[in-house]
Amino acid sequence: MTLVPSLNQATVAQCSTEEFVRVCAKEGFDQVELRFEATESYFATRGADEWGALLQDNNIKVASLNSLEHFSLMPDSSYRLMEEKTRFMCSLCSLLDTDLLVVVPSYRRPNFSPQQVVEKTAANLERLARVAEDFGVRLGFEPIGLPWYSVRSWETGVRIVDQVGRDDVGLVVDTWNFYLGENRLDELRATPIEKLWMVHLVDAPRELPPNLTDGHRLLPGEGGLALKEFVGVLSQMGYSGAVSVELFNEELWSKRPQDAVRRSFCAVETLMPS
Repeated sequence: MTLVPSLNQATVAQCSTEEFVRVCAKEGFDQVELRFEATESYFATRGADEWGALLQDNNIKVASLNSLEHFSLMPDSSYRLMEEKTRFMCSLCSLLDTDLLVVVPSYRRPNFSPQQVVEKTAANLERLARVAEDFGVRLGFEPIGLPWYSVRSWETGVRIVDQVGRDDVGLVVDTWNFYLGENRLDELRATPIEKLWMVHLVDAPRELPPNLTDGHRLLPGEGGLALKEFVGVLSQMGYSGAVSVELFNEELWSKRPQDAVRRSFCAVETLMPS
């Protein structure tokens, strides 16, 4: 098993994409996950040749592009917009030299039953996979644990990916979303390892506030989630790949980029198997 320390750009939003890559490499990260809006801004003024040189000079790779959101329950009559957005984001993946695009489900809609959510999400995920296929890009589906999302259950996420039945569609597990969605480690353990493509390591407050948002995400080890046990299950499964810290924490955004990245690296290092 090889776990590769990675850092999501959302964790250190206070600097440019170029600085983010340089600082991550300096502080020991092997891979980074990049955000759609920041990447789009980068290529508005920089070329693919400059980007390639940046990665080569810093000996770092791009694990994924985050993220295509709210794709799953969008109405059929306007779905071409989502297909066009997928084409654009896959073009960015090609420029970034990554083959993984993370995709996130829609918010809940009262007129959809649980079974309809599964069927609609699987149909739309397959639809977007056909678009991404032309770019050689895989889609990593990430269930979201917050209660206003349509797919919170890990088991439901696995069912959806199984229903799509494509080699280029897999799963992204985020510890924050996994535990908030009231999932069990046995459900993760039962996941086919070839379908688990990315892991986000995030902690949560020991006592969840009533107004919980993604802004309450914490660095691994600073909260109450059973992350060592979680990583132990990954080890038992034989997972190899990126384990990425993904926060949207304003307190961390207020720090110098070097300090935020260093804290993130130390946090993920404490969870790495010896």
